[in-house]
Amino acid sequence: MTTPEFIEAAAGCEVIIAHRATPGDAAIFRALPELTAFLRCAVDISTVDVVAASAAGVVVARADKSFVASTAELAVGLLLDCARNISASTVDY
Repeated sequence: MTTPEFIEAAAGCEVIIAHRATPGDAAIFRALPELTAFLRCAVDISTVDVVAASAAGVVVARADKSFVASTAELAVGLLLDCARNISASTVDY
């Protein structure tokens, strides 16, 4: 999605929860006066223009590394499911 398309889609929004690949260009913060927060679902905010966001009164935040443990637990759970046929057995039951 281009920046103009993004601005059009986000018109009227107060909070944006953005994918890690979505850049936070200065144009976004200038064009969306109702925006109060730009949240990045990634550890890195290097593609967010934090200076422009701050100038527009928009708070920029990012996800923490706390998802790493949850992802590892899910992976172990899915491995157990595959090894013991838990889901298949549940459906059969």
